[in-house]
Amino acid sequence: QPQYNSDEQQRICYIVNTAEYCYETSQQLCESIQKLVSAELAAQITVVTEQDALHSVSTKGIKCLTTRIFSALENSLTKMININWQAIKEVGDSSEIGTR
Repeated sequence: QPQYNSDEQQRICYIVNTAEYCYETSQQLCESIQKLVSAELAAQITVVTEQDALHSVSTKGIKCLTTRIFSALENSLTKMININWQAIKEVGDSSEIGTR
């Protein structure tokens, strides 16, 4: 699994944000163009393919980021799963896992 530094993670966030913005505004653009042409031509104008591509970019970016987050948390989550929670007598505001 790839490890992304903070600059790369930020770049991925920009890409996801831009893809989502373009996805949302592409339909408005399509409708504006359709108003400028004849009804016959307007019926042929669509942005479905472009919206699918933008959605795919956004989805891939989010998968990259969530994979990175999961990788960063995997060791701590594994340790938490292996704790015998029934044996804990007192609850406090700090733990070995929480301070890492």
